[in-house]
Amino acid sequence: MKRGIGKALMAAALEAAGVHHYTGSAPNASALAMDKPRAKARVAAYGVPVAKGCVWRLGTSAPVLPYPFIVKPCNGGSSVGFAIVRNEDD
Repeated sequence: MKRGIGKALMAAALEAAGVHHYTGSAPNASALAMDKPRAKARVAAYGVPVAKGCVWRLGTSAPVLPYPFIVKPCNGGSSVGFAIVRNEDD
């Protein structure tokens, strides 16, 4: 299971059981928030300014980016897997 998707699954299970009063986002909102590229595209579509970025998929050539830059997994919490790359050795 992808990290972070458990919240969406738990919310979906609660709703399927008829429990609609719980703390947290609805299943679709939770799942969207854990998919950073989709979430970024969604908020940008509503005119919210977003930082420039790209998605690098394993098995493809790494993009050439100016230093420093930030890398982060596409799914997971706001700071899970976050790293600042300052040079080629990072």
